[in-house]
Amino acid sequence: MTAFGDPRPHAILTLTTRKGGEMSIVMECVSDTAAGAALDFPAEILAQLRQHGLVAGDVRLIDLDDAARVVDELRATMRPFVGVPILISDAARKYGFTAAVIYKWIESGWVKVLVQEPLQKVDEGDMVLAKELTKIKGHIKGRAVFPAKPRSGRPRKER
Repeated sequence: MTAFGDPRPHAILTLTTRKGGEMSIVMECVSDTAAGAALDFPAEILAQLRQHGLVAGDVRLIDLDDAARVVDELRATMRPFVGVPILISDAARKYGFTAAVIYKWIESGWVKVLVQEPLQKVDEGDMVLAKELTKIKGHIKGRAVFPAKPRSGRPRKER
């Protein structure tokens, strides 16, 4: 349960007055970062879904109820596969991605490696998430499935 016995997720903003009193406001539209924290889901993916019009919101805010609905659907699809190791070659074949793309997702942190040796195995739940994102966004081959991770600030290596 969340604020006031309401089962829907909300963000509660607590303000302190000049006289030391407190005032709470229940927010239904919050930033992508706050929505990600409230739903325990990557804020970058929520922002991407909002930009594609798949989650209600405007340029700066996301509707928490709608985001919760979409996250619940994604989690329900992923649930049977989370923590199940799958070979990268099998994942590529089963989900229609190339092994090179899966390696890029591993490097950028979107796909977890569960077994390192003798052959790398990734979390099949992450692969299901990638496939679901392509379905709901209407993926076009060659376009990114996951949002780009922010740069570290280091200069690029010279080629």
